This record gives sequence, C-alpha cells and structure tokens, in this order.
Amino acid sequence: MAKQHDRQGYKAPQLVLTRRAAVAALVALATIERQRAEVGSLPAQNWSLRVTEVWRKSGSDWQLAHRHADPLIERRSLEQTAALAKGPAKDE
Repeated sequence: MAKQHDRQGYKAPQLVLTRRAAVAALVALATIERQRAEVGSLPAQNWSLRVTEVWRKSGSDWQLAHRHADPLIERRSLEQTAALAKGPAKDE
C-alpha cells in the first residue's frame, strides 16, 4: 500500500491523468500532480505541478525518456501570463 503521509503529515501527491497517447513503443502522459508542500522558507501551500512525460519501451521495461513539469496549473488572464513571461523588472 502506498504511503499516505510524509513525516511532516502532508498527504502524498495525488496524480490526475489528463491526457494520454501511445504510438508503437512510446507513451506520452499529461498529468497534474496535486500536492501541498513547504518550499524554502515559504509556508505550506499548493505546490501542484502540470507534468508531461514520455516513456519508451526497452525490451520488457519502460524507461522515462522525457519529463517536464511546471507550476502553471491555474487559469491566468492574458495580462497575468504576459507579466510572467516578461519576468521581474530589471534595474537599468
């Protein structure tokens, strides 16, 4: 049985499959890893990730060929997205 909580009492991440595709010996998965965590000196908060993985069949095993994850799972307006893309203001 999978561990339900870590030593700080946080629940184990919940994996939500959003899309999948398979071609020959390749499988692509799009998932959301829902979790709460403390990162650095920040208090515990939602730290869910949007994840894309590509798996490759090698003999009788599956090997992870690619993984990308980012925290952009919440909807954002065009203005919010543009501000994220621009990054922090730089001193000139």
